[in-house]
Amino acid sequence: MIAFWNFLKGRKTYIVGLVTILYALSGWWTGHLSSKDATDTILAALGGMSLRHGISGVVEKMMLSAVFKDTIKKALDSAPKAQDIGKQ
Repeated sequence: MIAFWNFLKGRKTYIVGLVTILYALSGWWTGHLSSKDATDTILAALGGMSLRHGISGVVEKMMLSAVFKDTIKKALDSAPKAQDIGKQ
């Protein structure tokens, strides 16, 4: 079961997007969805998959950047601690 969840890691959004596209195409083919509704559904699925791909790429690049790590560390070090807030 663990192997199955490891297989799905990073793929769930694309699987849902593909199923949504298949739903829209089958709904249009059978006449349950108009061509406008099917197009809207397909574009929404493609948009979600593209957004997921873009965000994962940016986050991965940022996490690999040493500058980003140093910036976050400095910001966290200079931020007031929770126990110090209100002790003035």
